[in-house]
Amino acid sequence: KYYASWCRACKALGPKVEKIARTHPEVAFYEIEFESNKPMCKELGIKVLPWIEFYNGQAGKVESFSCGPSKSAQITEKLKAYEVGACTLKDDGENGVDASDPTAKKK
Repeated sequence: KYYASWCRACKALGPKVEKIARTHPEVAFYEIEFESNKPMCKELGIKVLPWIEFYNGQAGKVESFSCGPSKSAQITEKLKAYEVGACTLKDDGENGVDASDPTAKKK
């Protein structure tokens, strides 16, 4: 979560993100203070706060969105998409991959 100490929405979102983090101990949550990291935030194109980014292993950044306190449920919903076994891909018979099999490799 990217936030600023002067941002009211960031302050309101904080406890909600903390609650989500407690219910998802398998996920690493980080807070990055905007004012202390302006060059990095500018390079990343962050212009609106609070800002949420999801990273998933080797895939890198997989989600990036503005999220005020009234939309905190989006965080939980998006986390569900990255839970183990949450893949919704179906094998169409074209690629020979069973997407439900985590050991499957593309032919």
